[in-house]
Amino acid sequence: MTERLSRRLKKIEAREKMDKLKATIATVAKIAEVHPNTVRNRPWVKSRLRVIKSKIRKLTDQSNDDKHLTKVTIEDMLRARIRSLLEQNAMLYQETIGAHAEIKKKNK
Repeated sequence: MTERLSRRLKKIEAREKMDKLKATIATVAKIAEVHPNTVRNRPWVKSRLRVIKSKIRKLTDQSNDDKHLTKVTIEDMLRARIRSLLEQNAMLYQETIGAHAEIKKKNK
């Protein structure tokens, strides 16, 4: 019984299964094919579930932070690109005005 519960907890803890299987007493009982009270009566299972849940929380917090950082980084890159394009546009405009002035001088 202990071995079966331990293997099922490892299955829940596996990274690829974290999204599919919830770290709950009901899930452990279901996949171990035991009654939920059997799981509840074993304190080591409950403490292991708490550890698994904290790992999941940390992973989701990290991924949310990564998504936020990526969004901020992309926005900063776009702002820098727009700024450089505006500066380039201003230089080209000045060159065009200078060219028009030279053409007017030559046509006189």
